[in-house]
Amino acid sequence: MNTCGGTFICESNSLRAVFIIDGVIAMKFTAKVTPVVSDFDTYSVMLTYDDFDDLTSKRSYHGRFGVDKFKITLKNGPVIEGTMIEHISPAVTVTGTGTWESD
Repeated sequence: MNTCGGTFICESNSLRAVFIIDGVIAMKFTAKVTPVVSDFDTYSVMLTYDDFDDLTSKRSYHGRFGVDKFKITLKNGPVIEGTMIEHISPAVTVTGTGTWESD
């Protein structure tokens, strides 16, 4: 398993996560969120994945936001999780589809 830190922002019905892989490659995951949730960002987010090729293409996910942590699991295996600055209560189960891109 590989891990790296990054940033994560959720605004209304969309999210954006950015990670630096091997100190060089910036990978960005942008997605729609269903249902719409309160805006939040984080100060601690981690990406866990098996292979760099897992971070490509369009991917569906499911997850949970709240109360003070979040976790989304992509259908092909990667997990994005962290601690929320703003809390969401009660916790919400979310689903959606997003796309990986390199910067």
